[in-house]
Amino acid sequence: MYRYRFVDIARGIGMLSVVIGHHIILSNSGTPFEKSFCDFFWSFHMPLFFILSGYFFNIQKYSIKQQVIKDAKHILLPCVVTIFASYFYDIIIGNVPAAKLITRSVAAIFLLVQPIGVWFLLSLFWGRLFCKVALKYNKYQMGIITLLLLNVLVLIIPFDMVKFTPFMINRALTCPVFILIGILCRRYFPFERLQANLLYTVIAILIMASAPLLYFDMSMCAYPLFTMNIVTATALTAGFLYLCYILEKVTYPTSENATEVATEKVRIGGGNIIYLLKKGINIILRLPVDYIRYIGRHSLAVLCYHAFLISAVRLQDYIPIESTFTVGLIVSIIISIIVYLQTSIRKIILDENERKRANRS
Repeated sequence: MYRYRFVDIARGIGMLSVVIGHHIILSNSGTPFEKSFCDFFWSFHMPLFFILSGYFFNIQKYSIKQQVIKDAKHILLPCVVTIFASYFYDIIIGNVPAAKLITRSVAAIFLLVQPIGVWFLLSLFWGRLFCKVALKYNKYQMGIITLLLLNVLVLIIPFDMVKFTPFMINRALTCPVFILIGILCRRYFPFERLQANLLYTVIAILIMASAPLLYFDMSMCAYPLFTMNIVTATALTAGFLYLCYILEKVTYPTSENATEVATEKVRIGGGNIIYLLKKGINIILRLPVDYIRYIGRHSLAVLCYHAFLISAVRLQDYIPIESTFTVGLIVSIIISIIVYLQTSIRKIILDENERKRANRS
């Protein structure tokens, strides 16, 4: 499947907001800017990941059994490994007796005491499964109605009554509606139709300006506007994705854009100032955007390392900086370095295995 650059950019920014936001929340002493940062991204950043998951979710490709096995490998396994790694680290440094490793890890999977951020993986697994069952064995319209009713039901029930639901099913029931929106988006509004347009850009900016006023918390099933938060989160996600699309167009000019620049250069009498200015802006933008794209491509690994480092290692305690926003940025850079080393080592091992197989053949 074609990999959209702007989707990786959106995922990268979303994951950076998760890393930084968790540090701000845990500090309990954020500045007005840091609190506004959380309010802004918390209004849509989790729906963003669920909607994108739905967009790339092929309902018909696998049977339910095959889908469960696939998602268990790619979603549940990293979740379980992160949980066990966090508690195993606590045993090594003496925070938890070794005898409690299994019991605490099982409790973490079943209940609500996981490392921070891990709830998303369990909810994503269940949400995809609910969508698979509802849309595969019901008529499409009935499947949509079923998923919407499930979402309304979990919003009606007070969170305190169901917060210890095994396997995070209470949280998972709020996810299918966003996954469903992603599925419908791919069906009726595919990304291939996107075009850069000044009016749409202005509308997207205006929509995003309202984000701090539309804060809600999926992890605690806290929807101040009830089901309207689904509508606002979807609108904000659409606006955010469109602005990421514009950022891609600015940062990665196509051959058509390059032709326009060359034409403009000739039109102004061969002067190099405009051309060099645009080239310089492009280079300045490219470095941070490439970093954000890298975070987006490896968002699952970043989330798991983040959960381990912030919950078990408490890496933030070893960084002597008062600004939690800056600490979050530093931790995200450390995580990206770890992910880069992991992927590089994995590539070396795979290349070596491929070379051995080629030699044997």
